Amino acid sequence: MNMKVNKKKFIIFFSLLCTICFIIFIFLFLKKTVIHTIITIDNNYTYPALVSMTSMLENTDKKTCFEVHVLVSDSFTDENKNKLKKIEEIYKNCKISFVCMENEFSNAPLEKHFTVASYYRLAIPKLFPDLKRCIYLDVDTIILKDLTNLANINIGKNYIGAAADAVRAEPQQDKKENYREFLGIPNLDQCINSGVLLWNLDECRKDTITEKFKAFIESKNDEKIPSVDQSVIDAVCYGKILTLPFKFNVQTYLYFSGKQYGEDDYSAKICNEKEWNEAWNDPFIIHYAGDKPWKASIKFEEKWWEYAQKTPCWDAIKEEYKTAYNKFQG
Repeated sequence: MNMKVNKKKFIIFFSLLCTICFIIFIFLFLKKTVIHTIITIDNNYTYPALVSMTSMLENTDKKTCFEVHVLVSDSFTDENKNKLKKIEEIYKNCKISFVCMENEFSNAPLEKHFTVASYYRLAIPKLFPDLKRCIYLDVDTIILKDLTNLANINIGKNYIGAAADAVRAEPQQDKKENYREFLGIPNLDQCINSGVLLWNLDECRKDTITEKFKAFIESKNDEKIPSVDQSVIDAVCYGKILTLPFKFNVQTYLYFSGKQYGEDDYSAKICNEKEWNEAWNDPFIIHYAGDKPWKASIKFEEKWWEYAQKTPCWDAIKEEYKTAYNKFQG
């Protein structure tokens, strides 16, 4: 009798255990990863933003959901917002929202071709108090691999993770020293390119980083800040920046046709040879820093046009950048 009771209890227990395991399996299988990505644009960069987002969505696991937060000025048109929203019709795992920055950083000094939108990324820790981390992307980028690989990098207690910038290898020593003094840091060994940023937002908020960014800008008394937001990040975040592999931000202006690693002024001071070759042969994110493929013939231009054709605005893009496209077609 006891054996029958024990056997019945075992069957019930085993069935219950199997049910629980099945529920856990289904939950894990169906659970979607959510990546928060942030971009900043003005009206002139709507089409490049579409191309960049298309590449991101094409190359990431379809179970991954993207919350794309677009930081814009109050002059950003409804027409351009609607163009960006078209991406949701093609990729059901993407939601796009807009954050109007109004007069944020409107008095910050500008340099060369930069616009005030370049500074918007400095407000990210304060703008999104409920997020623990996020990825910032310039819109002149192409993402060629699953972005979860970047999102899941452990950056410890650092404020940000980012790839090295060429300023680390500035060949003119006096120019390098002047920049270091302007930033007020011991050296330039942590200077990064701000086109791709992995943010540790909890750590940033704990140390009121956005307020420190603004304080640094104000301390310059309207003096020109050479690389705008990038210089501010280099200065304020010094000591808590994780240098990511160069493949996560392959800056096309650093391509020296025909030169091997170490034959130029920059490569050997940015990363090791293996990392450099991997970045150019199998890039994770291409950053068209400098010349743009929709304006000129440059390294990896074919990748940009490849993803431009997959956007919901291909005909308009082709017409808008007709001169560059015709040249690309040969």
